Amino acid sequence: MKLSSSSLFRRFIPAALAPLLIIQAYGQGYYELDGGTDTISTTFTFDGESEGDTHIPQPPYFEGAGQRDALLVFGGGSLSLTAGADVSVSNFDNHTAFARVGYGTDGTLNIGTGASFRVGHDGRYANFHVGHDATGTVNQTGGTTSLIGSVNIGANGGNGTYTISGGTFNFDHTPDGGTSLLSVGFNNSAVSTGTSSGVFNIDGGTVNILSSHGGGTRFI
Repeated sequence: MKLSSSSLFRRFIPAALAPLLIIQAYGQGYYELDGGTDTISTTFTFDGESEGDTHIPQPPYFEGAGQRDALLVFGGGSLSLTAGADVSVSNFDNHTAFARVGYGTDGTLNIGTGASFRVGHDGRYANFHVGHDATGTVNQTGGTTSLIGSVNIGANGGNGTYTISGGTFNFDHTPDGGTSLLSVGFNNSAVSTGTSSGVFNIDGGTVNILSSHGGGTRFI
């Protein structure tokens, strides 16, 4: 069964046919995949804001009222970005948008040929967590990933793995010249459930660490 409107869609697959899949997208403000699988092959922008609802992270993940959960994959869910996908996680209201793969429970993101995945924009950084208090996995076999802000592979007691075997991975700064963070296995919050671990596998493709607007990159 599929219910849709201009501001909300939810898709349910009966348990007798497949694991329960619940996807929520409020306009283009918020995406949540809690279990099951989904594929995106078109254009979406997720900023953590939606009609009458602001998606501020909840305890124990809350760090500040200026944060917005924008794209979440958890509950064993697997999201694939295929040819034609142009997915952006950005906030234009001076808030920090988060994309999290593996958030309390496990999640997987697959980025394939012809797909574009962007976190942050020139006017405002954003955060990308792979394995936040859970196991998160990203497999990039093609396409382009562009990241402006903070990338945490294994964070706050989580286990993260990012593997690129094709395509391009770009990491850059905002025009204010601030410092961006690329961390692998790092607890960056006062709230943590254990030791973090992370792996960044470069098995192919191209990895670019850029400084288009000055500033620096911290590797942890």
